[in-house]
Amino acid sequence: MLRWFLYTYPSILGLIKAFVYKCAYGRKLHFAGLPHIARTATIRMRKGTNVKIGRVSNLADGTILSVAGAGEFLIGDNSSIGFYTIITCHYKISIGNNVMIAPHVSMYDHDHEIRVDGNMKDAGYTYGEIVIGDNVWIGDNVTILKGVHIGSGSVIAAGSLVNKDVPSNSIYYNKREKTIKPLHE
Repeated sequence: MLRWFLYTYPSILGLIKAFVYKCAYGRKLHFAGLPHIARTATIRMRKGTNVKIGRVSNLADGTILSVAGAGEFLIGDNSSIGFYTIITCHYKISIGNNVMIAPHVSMYDHDHEIRVDGNMKDAGYTYGEIVIGDNVWIGDNVTILKGVHIGSGSVIAAGSLVNKDVPSNSIYYNKREKTIKPLHE
């Protein structure tokens, strides 16, 4: 009985948390089934945003999903987002079915514009849609930047910085090179 309770208790809390988020965000938040939202996972949505979470999808502890601007976040069925992953969506991020995202992954579908004159905080953003196909495995500590399309069946190696498209059924890894150049030449 104790084993059943310890196994079932986090699932019940996840369902309660999903219900509370649904009440708070209403029609802007859509669940296709019963997702599991861990106790310390957070969903932040602003006015004008849209979030769709597929059947049996999982947001692990420490996950932060922040959707702002006119952002749209979609995750397919049977996909999981690992511990302490940060997803910041101002435009559009689409994650397919059966996607495994390891812990400590970061995704950003926007960049800050860089200004030499004026206040850097008021510079605004540039946007690019992130699309992750079905059956993708994203390793630990990966950063995915705006405008990237990752094809179905691909594997992204741990520690990679993904700033260009990844073809379907491929393995992507990179070694970061130090490049220092002036902002304006």
